[in-house]
Amino acid sequence: MQSSRPVLIDFYSAQCPPCRSLVPVLNELSSEMGELLSFYKFDVASDDYKIASEHNVKSVPTIMVFRDGAVIGQRTGIAAKSELRRWIFDLLA
Repeated sequence: MQSSRPVLIDFYSAQCPPCRSLVPVLNELSSEMGELLSFYKFDVASDDYKIASEHNVKSVPTIMVFRDGAVIGQRTGIAAKSELRRWIFDLLA
């Protein structure tokens, strides 16, 4: 999260159906946009929940984009790949 390179973190739970439906979308975006930013997953149920709590993640899936340690964008819920791609490009512009 402290990287100067933008970082996208998918806060999810393996038990969450919308989270599971977002997996292929984020995998495709990672393949297409991996040169622009790093993609990471954070399981709020099994990883250290303190990190999710510190970032006020109240529901999943929540996607956050960080640059230089600061949140530059956040959204909750699922979305189409084209919508997420546009959102990411707007954040990085």
